[in-house]
Amino acid sequence: MTVKTLVNKTVVIKVGSQSLIDLRNNAAKTKRFAEQINGIISAGHRLIIVSSGAVALGLEILGESPPLSSSAKLQARLAAVGQPELHRWWHSLINYPTAQLLLDRTLLETREAFVNTVEVLDSFHRHSIIPICNENDAMAHQRSKLGNNDHLAALIAQATSADWLFLITNTPGVYRDFPNSDEIITNLSDEANDLEECLFEGKSKLGSGGMGSKVNAARLASEMGTHVVIGNDELDFGAWLTSGLFAPPEKIGTWLIASDKSALKRFSWMQHVGKVFGSVTVDDGAKRALLNSAASLLSVGIKRVEGVFEANQVIAILDEQENVIAKGMSRCNATELLKRVTDLNELKQNKSQKGMRGDVVVHRNDMMLYSSQ
Repeated sequence: MTVKTLVNKTVVIKVGSQSLIDLRNNAAKTKRFAEQINGIISAGHRLIIVSSGAVALGLEILGESPPLSSSAKLQARLAAVGQPELHRWWHSLINYPTAQLLLDRTLLETREAFVNTVEVLDSFHRHSIIPICNENDAMAHQRSKLGNNDHLAALIAQATSADWLFLITNTPGVYRDFPNSDEIITNLSDEANDLEECLFEGKSKLGSGGMGSKVNAARLASEMGTHVVIGNDELDFGAWLTSGLFAPPEKIGTWLIASDKSALKRFSWMQHVGKVFGSVTVDDGAKRALLNSAASLLSVGIKRVEGVFEANQVIAILDEQENVIAKGMSRCNATELLKRVTDLNELKQNKSQKGMRGDVVVHRNDMMLYSSQ
C-alpha cells in the first residue's frame, strides 16, 4: 500500500436523499458528520458538497407522503419548497460560509458555460466559501436535466479536478449480489464492466438514483482522474483524510482508484459533458490526415455540414460511412462553414483546387479522436 501526504486536496462529497433524512433524524450521527466535514476544511482541503434531499424535505414540510409516481411539476414544486430548508440544514452544520449552487445541463454543456461554472466554484474556494450543489429540479426542463446527483457529483469532480469523490448512500457499499448475499465489494477496480447485471437496483422512495447510477458515476469520475468511495454515513472519511493517508484503509466501503489514463480536462469535458450541436462529414483524405498525422481539420476536407452551431461549440466529425471518428470545437458557425465548403466544392468542380488547403475548422488541440481505423 502506497502512502503519500495528502495536502490541499479537493474533495467532493455527495449525500443521497435517504442518507440526508437519516442524518437529520439522528443527532449523534449529525454531530459526527459535521465534525468530519469541518475537519476536512480546517485541515486545508477544498470541500464541495453535492446534496440531494430537496424533494424529500418538500414532502416533509408539506406533510405529504412520497407519491407512487410523480409528475415533473410535482417534483419541481416539492424541490422549490424543500431547497431553502436543505441549504439551511447544511449551513447549520458547516462552520464556514456556504453558498447554494443549483445546476442543470445548460450550465455545463457548452464550453463557455462550463468554464463559467468552474470559475464560480474557484471563486468560492478562494474566498473560503463551501458550495452546496444540487440539480435545479425546480426550474430545469426535461432536456436540461442531468438525471441524478450521482452524475452531477462526477461532473463537478471533473470540473474541479477533484482528488476524491465520496458517494454517501444508505448502504455500507456496493453489494455483490443483494439480496442473495450481504457481501460488500471492496475494490470496484477488480470488477468486470458487466457488474451492473448483479447490482441491487432498488432505490429509496426519496431518491432518484440507484446503486447502478453510483457505480456509473464512480467509473466516470475514475476515468477523469478522481478516486471514488461509495458507502454510508458511517464511513470515517473525515478522520481518514485529515490523517494524511492517501490510500484507503480497509473496510471503508467500496472504492475505485483513479485511472492513470485520465484525459486532459478539455477532452474529458468534450467526451462526457459537452453537447454536440452539429456534424461535418469528411472525405477519406481528411480522415487519414486526422487519424494518422495528428492534423487539424481543414475546410477543404469537408463534404457535408449538418446542424446549427456557433463558433466554439462541439461538433462531431464523421467519415463517409457516417462513423464518428472525432469530436471537436468548431472555429466558425454552421452558416459560415457551409459557405466555405460550398465555395471550395465549386472550385473543385472547376478543377481549380491545386494547392488549395482551406481554413482550419477544428484545431488539433481542440479535437478528440475516437478511432485509428
